[in-house]
Amino acid sequence: MVKDVLYEPVRKTQEATHFMTVQQPDGKPPHFVPCSPGNPQAWASSLEQLSSLGYGVQVMPPMITVNDFRKVLLRARPTVAKKDLEDHERFTKEFGEEG
Repeated sequence: MVKDVLYEPVRKTQEATHFMTVQQPDGKPPHFVPCSPGNPQAWASSLEQLSSLGYGVQVMPPMITVNDFRKVLLRARPTVAKKDLEDHERFTKEFGEEG
């Protein structure tokens, strides 16, 4: 799950239809961060368009949020089958935790 959460900002950047400009304090070129179309600072573009204009290196993925964890939790599937858990419980009852 953590790996999926870490990839969420990348997904947002790849799927973005709007970006905002974030000025850098040290005079370096600005960063372009994906944002909601409703953001007052938003301007329409895609990652592909920015890359084709030579601005790909200035694109920064957004920060990870609690909502990223919630989104991943909603689509997460169990990694262990129910039968395997039942087998483990039966083994533990029969032989103990030390086996």
